[in-house]
Amino acid sequence: MFWLCFLLPICYIAGYTGAYIPTQWVVLSALLPLSLWVPAPSLVLNRLGAAFFCYALFSMMWLTGWYSAVLGAWQIFIWALAFRWGSAVPDLSPMWRGLAVGLSISACFAIAQHFGAAFPAIDFDTHGRAPGLLFNPVVSGMASAIVIIGCASHRLWWYTPLPLLGLALSGSRGGWLLLALAALARWHWTISLAALAIGSLVFAHFAVDSDIQRLQIWGIALQGLTPLGWGPDAFNDVFAMIPDAVGPHLVHLEFVHNDYIQLVFDYGIGAASLFIILACGLSRTSHPDWLALFACALSATFFFPLFHPLTAFIVCALTGHLAADWDRAWRKRIHRRLARLSRHPIAQRILASGGLSPIPMEP
Repeated sequence: MFWLCFLLPICYIAGYTGAYIPTQWVVLSALLPLSLWVPAPSLVLNRLGAAFFCYALFSMMWLTGWYSAVLGAWQIFIWALAFRWGSAVPDLSPMWRGLAVGLSISACFAIAQHFGAAFPAIDFDTHGRAPGLLFNPVVSGMASAIVIIGCASHRLWWYTPLPLLGLALSGSRGGWLLLALAALARWHWTISLAALAIGSLVFAHFAVDSDIQRLQIWGIALQGLTPLGWGPDAFNDVFAMIPDAVGPHLVHLEFVHNDYIQLVFDYGIGAASLFIILACGLSRTSHPDWLALFACALSATFFFPLFHPLTAFIVCALTGHLAADWDRAWRKRIHRRLARLSRHPIAQRILASGGLSPIPMEP
C-alpha cells in the first residue's frame, strides 16, 4: 500500500511525461489489479457500483466520440479498482504516509522550480506557480491539501511540512480553501457548508476572468444536461466560444470543474448510483478518514478530482473504505432489529415449532 501511494506523485518520465500524459493512470492500471488477490468484503453498495458500471458501458452506444468513450471507460475501471482496494484495507494510514512522502519529493522539485530551475517536459503554463512533478499547480495544491487533511486525521503531523510547502508554492486558492473548510468541519460539517455557501456568493461578486470562465463552463454544461447523459467522459469533447481579455475564441473545455455537474452531463440519471455511494460514505462522520472524504466532496464542487488520476485514486479509495464501514454498521443494525423481532412472543413460538432459537443480540 505504501509503495503504490509513494509512487503515484513521482512517476515522472523526463522528456516524455507532460501535463497531458498523466502516467498515474498507467501505474494504477498496472498495479491496482494486483489488489484483486486480496479478499474484499461483499458490500451492499457494490451492487450500485456494478449497476453504474453497466449503465456507463451501455451509454457508449450513443456516444459520438469513441476516444472519449474509451478514456471514460478506462477511468471508471480505475475508480472501481480503487474503490475495492479501499474497502479491503483495514487502515489507510500507510496510504497517507506514502502519498505524503511522494508529495514531499514533488515539493522539493517545486522549490527548485520556484528558484528558476527547469525540468524536461514540464510544459504547463504555471504563471509563476511551482507544480513540482504534477505539472498542474492546481492539481498539486488540491492533492497536497487533501493529503495534509488525511495525515492530520491520523495524527501523522511529521509528514505534513513539505506537502504544506508544496501547497504554498502551487499558489492554489482551492487548496487553502479546503484546509479552511476542513478546520471548520471539525466543529460541524454544516458550519463548513455554510462557509462554502457564503464564500460562493463572495466569489461570484469579486470573480476574476478565470473565475468568470469557470461559471460560463458550468452554464454550458447545465444547458447540455440530458436524462440519459452523453456517455463516458463526453464533456471532454465539448468546445465552446469563451471570451477573455483578447476576445472570444474556441476553447476545448475538457472539464466542467465541478464533478457533480460533469457526472450528470456524462451519465444522466445513472450518476445517481455514485451519489448514493458517496452519501453513504459521508454518513460515517465518526470515522477518522471522514474529514478527508468530506474535503474531497467539497473539492468536487469547484475542481475535477475524479478526472485526475492521483485525486481520483484518493477519492475512490476513501469512499470504498468508508463504504465498508457503512456496510458493517448497516449489517449490525439489521441484525439487531432481527434479533429484537425474534424475541417477540409470536416469533418465539414460530421458531420453537421449528426447533430454532432466537437470534443472538450480538453478531
